[in-house]
Amino acid sequence: MAMEVVAANAPLVRFRPLMPEKIRKSASDLAGSVSMKLRLLAGVAPWEGSGEAELSAARLIYQGEQWQAEKLLLDIEKMSSGIPEQLIRRLDVQGWRYQAALQPLGHMGASPEVMKREDDEAERWHLKSVTLQDGEVAVGRKEAVWMDQVTVNINNLKPDSSAPIRVKGRLGEGYLSLKGDLSWSLALPEISSAKISIRNVLPFFINEWLGVSGAPELMRGRIYTDISIKREPDGRYQGMWYLRLQHGALAPVAAQGDPLLDRTGFNSFDIFSRLQREGRIRLRIPVEEKGSFGAALGNALVKKLNGEMMKKGHVIHEANEGSGSLLSSVRLREKGAFSQNERVRLRKVILYLRKNPKQSVELIPQFGKSSPDVRQIERSRYTQRQIEQFMNRRGVSSSRIFPVWPGGEHRGSGSVSGISIHTLP
Repeated sequence: MAMEVVAANAPLVRFRPLMPEKIRKSASDLAGSVSMKLRLLAGVAPWEGSGEAELSAARLIYQGEQWQAEKLLLDIEKMSSGIPEQLIRRLDVQGWRYQAALQPLGHMGASPEVMKREDDEAERWHLKSVTLQDGEVAVGRKEAVWMDQVTVNINNLKPDSSAPIRVKGRLGEGYLSLKGDLSWSLALPEISSAKISIRNVLPFFINEWLGVSGAPELMRGRIYTDISIKREPDGRYQGMWYLRLQHGALAPVAAQGDPLLDRTGFNSFDIFSRLQREGRIRLRIPVEEKGSFGAALGNALVKKLNGEMMKKGHVIHEANEGSGSLLSSVRLREKGAFSQNERVRLRKVILYLRKNPKQSVELIPQFGKSSPDVRQIERSRYTQRQIEQFMNRRGVSSSRIFPVWPGGEHRGSGSVSGISIHTLP
């Protein structure tokens, strides 16, 4: 017997019985509306269906993680209560957001026992095409955005199989691209091979995570990374990771419990001072580790740092955090364009950089006699972005512009708050 089921703006929670078992049992919040047109065939299965569904303003909270989407389009080739595989022809998600819990370093990830997929589950999902557009990823607070403008493409995703994946987006106001494969042998799909490129990334987005982990925050720098990695049949990840931090600087005070001191015997400041040469840290990191994708990279980095710190002939130098020559300054703002005088001063900075192509500049907040509050920090970052964009439009690459994170150490004796532009020493 065949029938057609049509729904318009029905509450999503009513469709919980049709969702994967883990979501049915464990989702603490399920919201949104569903419009659908399904063709159902009752018989041996006892039922089988196909059709299209559209979810609007969808929200799912599962194990402390939150997923949201403005719109989700589902093209169902075959779903049934009587077969082990649910076949989805196409899944398109627009305007999505993923918010993860903030976990200190050392508490991230689950054990293999926790993450192992339950093989006796009757449900197995096969998604032929998955596209996620215009997304963002936040960690901890909803304002703590790590990635935005994210697009994800996955083909032929199903358990115990390899699925090609492509990811592009902005990370820390820089750029990230990933090309690789997903393997779905655990509770959730995980990277089994990848080539990852990261360019011009500011480190500020991870400062809250560094703080709760007990590590000093990064107050300046740009991160560049190239990773080529693959999981071998024995479960080991193997590959190479090239990491560069350009003109990095640590905040002067660290929280209690430096995780690098626990794992290497050296604190973050000593490691930083030893590795940095001529304004940069360069590391070539071999990866040959078991565990999850993230754990493999983390363990490889710790081994590399240990090896570098144990080399003979190295001495620890005091970090030089002094400022270079003052080129110009602009007042803090939270909206609007620069004044005519400020534009003239910024053009002089640009002319200086054109004449000195190897020189870079840092953008240092100045707060007068008061310590910065949340509003002052936001105004500082807005003004720094405006300066960077002004210079970008006139041919100065972001790779030569280094904003400094606003902190209490930027108090001064004056009364005017602004951004001063200095050459990097």
